[in-house]
Amino acid sequence: MKKRLTSLLLAVCMTVVMIAGTAVTASAADDKVAGYLVSYTFQAGDTIYGVCEKKGIDFNTNLAAIGKINGITNYNYMMPGKLLWLPSTTATTDAPYYSLLAHTLVAGETPAGLCQSYGIDYNANYNLLSALNTNLATFMAGQVFILPLYITPAGTDTSPAPATATPAPGTTPAPATATPAAPTGDTVNGYLAQHVLQAGETVSGVCAGMGVDFMSVSDTIAKINNIANYNYMMPGKVLLIPTKTQPASGSYYKIMAHTVVAGDTVYGLCLKYGLDFGAYSGLIQQLNNRKDLSSYYVGETLYMPMYVAAPSGATPTPVPGTTPAPTAVPAPTATPTPAPSGAATVAPTATPAPANVPAEDTLEYLIIPHVLKAGETVSGVCAEMGVDFMSNYDRIMQLSNIASYNYLLPGKVILIPSTTYPSSGPYYKIMKHTLVAGDTVYDLCVKYGLNYNNNVTFLQRLNNRENMTTFYVGQAIYLPLYVAE
Repeated sequence: MKKRLTSLLLAVCMTVVMIAGTAVTASAADDKVAGYLVSYTFQAGDTIYGVCEKKGIDFNTNLAAIGKINGITNYNYMMPGKLLWLPSTTATTDAPYYSLLAHTLVAGETPAGLCQSYGIDYNANYNLLSALNTNLATFMAGQVFILPLYITPAGTDTSPAPATATPAPGTTPAPATATPAAPTGDTVNGYLAQHVLQAGETVSGVCAGMGVDFMSVSDTIAKINNIANYNYMMPGKVLLIPTKTQPASGSYYKIMAHTVVAGDTVYGLCLKYGLDFGAYSGLIQQLNNRKDLSSYYVGETLYMPMYVAAPSGATPTPVPGTTPAPTAVPAPTATPTPAPSGAATVAPTATPAPANVPAEDTLEYLIIPHVLKAGETVSGVCAEMGVDFMSNYDRIMQLSNIASYNYLLPGKVILIPSTTYPSSGPYYKIMKHTLVAGDTVYDLCVKYGLNYNNNVTFLQRLNNRENMTTFYVGQAIYLPLYVAE
């Protein structure tokens, strides 16, 4: 399939021209346009073959590619209103399209990191990326990676969008368009705020910044955003956070309560709300906690998402929630605490940093060890240190190897991320090192005065990865630098 698609896409090679409305934020000078994906809304009586013929697209050559890109399993059952993306050698001038950029990977690049640099949400566009590229798990320097860049041509009509123009949940929204009119009688039942996860942020921290109780909505957030594990969250993922308060900035969704009347269908309601049924059916299932969207009864309540774009030119206010979170004036612990078991085991020295720590390494944050005493709670310890517990909830669990905050025995060493130095007691400076040719984790441990074997578990938790042997030039690794009281 890829060979067929590539043969078509590589027919056009030109430098990317930045067109008004594009979401692209970065590019490499040698990247080339390898083709386009143009849109078509399937109409009653249409066939894929006929649509391709009208657009001058070779149906037989692109059959497999069209099926994979659009998630088509049976060409005989195509629903009117479905938005199709079709490979083409030319772009459109009257509707948004995808410019397919061919990028040659260099050492250290990953598909996810590359997508982030271009403003592409890797998670939301995973299926499209998989269709355009053979394998997202195995990649190497010199490999060509196809990136779909969403383009809105200059002068495109910005009047109320048709049913297929609202961005799918989890995607980076297209330029603001008028909000569709909700059916009369529908009422606002809440909101889904959009937040692009930044490096170091946690979902609990983002919720805390929005005034949302993470623990009460954690299951809902996981379902809506397709999160399998909160400990493995990739920067660039667009989160939808349920809230009862209307977001003050940025794009969001109003959750509308609709009372079903005779003749209503979910598909028909999607048209009224300006939604692509195919793209939004999953979110609607989650909002209504049901898989079957075909059987509703008169008088039942159906919850529908209504997209509200950010004001044109508005800059979203960043949401707090980085790990560690900025802290206020700390209440330092009075008793010096020992280094934790499994963490750094270097002997205390008067010099905070060994002389051979690379000069270019930078301080990212601090970790303060604390020995838990009878009657203490981790949230209480964090409050005394001026650390936002909810923002660091997951990180403390990972660093301290905690399975549950409800079962902690006195004597347990807790590692608390902080941005404020303690007034007494030992702590760790967490240093960021950018790998260069010849670096190994073992050699870096020697430079930092660490015993590799004694600290490998701590390093795994600190870097959120099991494999400490395979890194690439340009990647960042975090190392603990022990500082005595």
